[in-house]
Formats: sequence, structure tokens, C-alpha cells
Amino acid sequence: MAAIMVATERGLKVAGQSNDLLGGADVTALVNGRAGMWALVRHQEIFRIARGVAEHVATLDGPRAWCLVEYSGVLFIGTDDSGLFKLEGGTLVRVAGFDEAPGRSEWFQPPGRRPATTWALACGAGQLFVNVHVGGILRSRDGGASFTQTIDVDLDVHEVQLGSDRRLWAATGKNGLAESRDAGVNWTFHSAGLPAKYLTCVAPVEDGVLVAAASGFGSGDDAVYRFDGKKFQRCSYGLPEKLGHLNARQLTAQGKRAAVAGGDGCVYATEDGGLSWQVALEGLPEVRGVMVT
Repeated sequence: MAAIMVATERGLKVAGQSNDLLGGADVTALVNGRAGMWALVRHQEIFRIARGVAEHVATLDGPRAWCLVEYSGVLFIGTDDSGLFKLEGGTLVRVAGFDEAPGRSEWFQPPGRRPATTWALACGAGQLFVNVHVGGILRSRDGGASFTQTIDVDLDVHEVQLGSDRRLWAATGKNGLAESRDAGVNWTFHSAGLPAKYLTCVAPVEDGVLVAAASGFGSGDDAVYRFDGKKFQRCSYGLPEKLGHLNARQLTAQGKRAAVAGGDGCVYATEDGGLSWQVALEGLPEVRGVMVT
């Protein structure tokens, strides 16, 4: 069974372990780094976890943070107000290049037109990808000094992930699964076999891609589907019929291992790329995010 770590509203839960290194705090997000794991706590505090010890590193003074990624050895954090910060020493510094990103005036947060949220981050092959909700996907190739828009803002992207083969995947709210083989310059959209094109999560696995699909915003009927390169097939063996409403970071994968949070207080895991699932943790408080190693 894969090592599964779960960020919840009442602490960090690890499959097969009872201790909580973050003392029952509200954990917003988790991500792997070169020297251990990073944890975002209460939308403001950054911890590094290594060798069974959690070390407080920095506190964000300002907007709420939602996501984080380690890019070229530097931790980046996405926040409300379309913000992007990076960790320099023990200080979180706003990324000026992102504040000057093209098309920024067109970003919005539904419903209405509130300031957009920097919702998901991904990196690889010397590139940083920033998903703004709603503002598309921005790409940086120079450490965050400058950014380029890569996808139509109105497609309402909910999560971006980079596969081990360097293909870029995006869960969109209008066109299903978006795929780019050239770092976002061109996109192909896939929806064959999906009952609806509203996707909330995406997680590349070996020989495929897993997504969470729902009938629409706030429907609460998310289900997991596997894309084999041609069409989608529902993952039903071992999963409940409906998982509730999923957000970015609640479906995650590495290799053939994957895990997904359910609204029933369970986290389900697969070792075969999504063909079969089993309960890995149960009786959980509200889940914010899941990580597989």
C-alpha cells in the first residue's frame, strides 16, 4: 500500500500511523520537496516536515493561501487576491512578475467578479505553472520573473498537473480534460465517455489520467474516471457511487498509486492506476488535500 498523507481540518493524518506531527491544526495543503514535505497550515503558516519532525518556517501576513509547490528548490505559495509568493530565507515575498502577468485585468472569481484566487500550482522541466480561478494557466520559464498565458481564461480551469512524461493536464469546467504536449502552447480536449464536461480534479497516473467529474458546479456528485488516451471509463470497483464535491488536491497520484477523498470521511487508494480501490483511511474530519508517495 502506498504511503498516504491527508490534510484535514483537524490535523495531518497518515495511513497506518496514529501520531499527528501538526498537533491537530487545520492543514490546508501538502506537497513534497527536496528535503522533506511542506505543509500549509490554517492558510497562513508554512511547516517543513522531515524525519518525523515538523518545523515552523514562515507565516504569511496577508491574503489566505491555498496551494504550494517547490519549484527549482524554491517554495511558491498561491493565495487569494490573485497572489503568488515565494519563500526567501524565512520570509514570504510576493512575486512581482506574477502581479504583472498578461491578462490579469480579465481574471475573476465566480459568482460575481470578486478577485480571483491562485488555486493550483505545478512544476517540472524548468517550468512553473500557475492555475488562477478564474484566470487560466500561467507559465514561467525564468523562476517567476515573467509569465505567459497558456489557455483560454473562460474555460474555468480547476486544477493543473504535469505528468512524468511532461504532458500538461488541466481539469476544466467547460471542455472536460485539457492536454498539452508543448507546455501549454497548444491544447487538445477530451470528453468521450464522460457524462458531463465539468471536471474538478486531475491526477496523471502511469498509462493514463484520473479525473473527478461532476454534473455541474456544487452538484456534489463527483465520480472518478480514468482516461486511457482515447476515452474515459468510470472507476467503480471499490469506490462509492458519489464522492461528494471535490476540490483540487483531493485526488492525487504517483506512478500507479493514487488516492481520493470521499465525502463519507474515507480516503480511497489504488495501486493499479485506478482499476480497483480500497479504503485506506476512514473516520476522517473534513479533508483538504491528499498526497501519495
